[in-house]
Amino acid sequence: MKKILIMSTLFLLFGLTPIVKAEDSTSSSNRNAVLTQKAEKEAAKNSLLQNRDEKKASQGARLDEKKANIVSRIVAQANSFLERTNKIIARLDNIWMRVQTRTTKLKDNGVDLSSLDEKIANVAIKKQTAQNAVLKAQNLLPNLESSSSPKSLVQEFRTSYTGVRTTVKDYHQAIVAVIKDLQSLASTKKATVTPEVKL
Repeated sequence: MKKILIMSTLFLLFGLTPIVKAEDSTSSSNRNAVLTQKAEKEAAKNSLLQNRDEKKASQGARLDEKKANIVSRIVAQANSFLERTNKIIARLDNIWMRVQTRTTKLKDNGVDLSSLDEKIANVAIKKQTAQNAVLKAQNLLPNLESSSSPKSLVQEFRTSYTGVRTTVKDYHQAIVAVIKDLQSLASTKKATVTPEVKL
């Protein structure tokens, strides 16, 4: 009995070993297949992540390019506004020079223009205010091109340019007020001169 027990144990031991080895070899091939699938999934995942990162980088570059184009268009438009405003101021300066020559002629003719002294001084102040407002707005433009967040500077330029327009209108209105007073003074001078009547 001992012999049979030992023989059956040896038989089981040696007989089952190839079966276990066969199971180990199939499980190792399954493991290899699973590992290769995991490696392929990781490679595909890494490829997708890399493609996504490349797309984000290209989108970021396109956005930066679009922002740069927008900023350059805004700066060009702002320069256009300021050039137009400078031309308006130059035209108003020419009008003011003609008004001043008119006032000197009227003074030479003996018209009392002392009532216009305050308005004439006001025109000079309005002219200087308009020129200073234009310079302030022009000083914002170089900062706009080099700024990392130009949105706030664009808003600041808009408010500054609104101030420029207001000051130019005030300059114009001051000139118009002087012209109207000059016209009324000149017309009263003509009305007060009585023609000589010969009898």
